[in-house]
Amino acid sequence: MAKLIELKCRNCGGQLRREDTSVKLEFVRCAHCEALFAIDPEPEPGKKGKKGARRDRSFKTKPVVPMPRGFMVHRGQDRLKITRRWFGPRVIFLVAVTVLWTGFGLVWNGGALARGEWVFSLAGAAYVAVGLGLAYFSLAGIFNTTEIVVANGRIGVRHGPIPWLGNISLRAAKPKQLYAKRKLRRHQHGADESFEIYVITTSGRHTRILRGLPTIKQAVFIEQQIEGFLDIEDRPVRGEA
Repeated sequence: MAKLIELKCRNCGGQLRREDTSVKLEFVRCAHCEALFAIDPEPEPGKKGKKGARRDRSFKTKPVVPMPRGFMVHRGQDRLKITRRWFGPRVIFLVAVTVLWTGFGLVWNGGALARGEWVFSLAGAAYVAVGLGLAYFSLAGIFNTTEIVVANGRIGVRHGPIPWLGNISLRAAKPKQLYAKRKLRRHQHGADESFEIYVITTSGRHTRILRGLPTIKQAVFIEQQIEGFLDIEDRPVRGEA
């Protein structure tokens, strides 16, 4: 006798619906918390898999990444919107550095002006100018968000409300693949690691749509969300993180 099994989300405990399942791509998406889960099908006893099927042997699907902190996902029938807030530990550290740097520069410059030491005052002005640049970065880190919108055959990325480079609108009705790439910037004190997201268009062109992500989990989460929305099967890409 067949046994009935109630399907529930492992993340939030919500009940899964039939329409949340994609048999083609072998995943289930929870409509309550937007968590994405892979389905690992097993062949029936005594039966072999499909001839030529090499997916399990040649490529292991990435583990499904749960929604990171600071993210929001709004998914409609024809539109996907992912919002990422910039604020985090790195921003807190940058704000602290900015306050110390700018405060020291203002005290130095003010003291030099009071004593009539114009040469030292010019040096202090340059120091304060760097502090203002750090302040701009700090304000962007506190208030900015990144919105990734997939709709009408386009993938759009916008940063704001404080103006920032990297806004893009890419015509990509059905990309071949998305993938995350590790970016390492070396300096005298070590190295800074960040992650980027690329789209492979139907023409085979690799186009970067997003950069500066602090963790691989954030990058893969965005990749999986877009691939799931567009029904793109995840495949390995040379050089991906």
